[in-house]
Amino acid sequence: MTTGALPPAAPPPTEGDVYYDGPFAGVARKVLSLGVQPNHFTLLQMPILALQMVAALEGWRWTFACLMFAIIFLDGGDGILARVGKLESKGGAILDALFDLVGIVVVLWGATRFYPDQSPWLMAILFGNLALFAQNAILEEKVIAYVRGPIVAAVALPQTLAVALVMSSLILGFLLLVRLPATARALGRQIPL
Repeated sequence: MTTGALPPAAPPPTEGDVYYDGPFAGVARKVLSLGVQPNHFTLLQMPILALQMVAALEGWRWTFACLMFAIIFLDGGDGILARVGKLESKGGAILDALFDLVGIVVVLWGATRFYPDQSPWLMAILFGNLALFAQNAILEEKVIAYVRGPIVAAVALPQTLAVALVMSSLILGFLLLVRLPATARALGRQIPL
């Protein structure tokens, strides 16, 4: 185990940067002093995602849903560690985005196991997320529709399925449409005709 000096406190956010790391900064500095890196948190999602897949295959609704809390903790934690430790990197951002996408795929695939009749709608939400990730790459931004929450809630509480599907679709559709003009302009600059 590596120990060392605590990283200095992160500077206050600049205008336009809004993070809510403050309450977690002390814990993050302690975790960083133990040699834990942001990408360790990101990679720890792999076994949890695998367990989520097993839970879906076995029909364990609550296990599937509760594992999402661990994913949320790790997904938020990697960003907090990176910002507090001033360890943000392009590679870390790519790894984080990849795990966001894999997490969405696992949740939506898992939901099809619990709701096979809704597979077409769930797969449409998945393809919408893939389009959103493509927009992110084109625009060099990170925008996430956060459809995992409503879908996981619907797995745990079947009576919320209709609301989860509609809400996820509306949020995703809104984000895709709002960003469409900027995406078209960026593509026009990148792919001259």
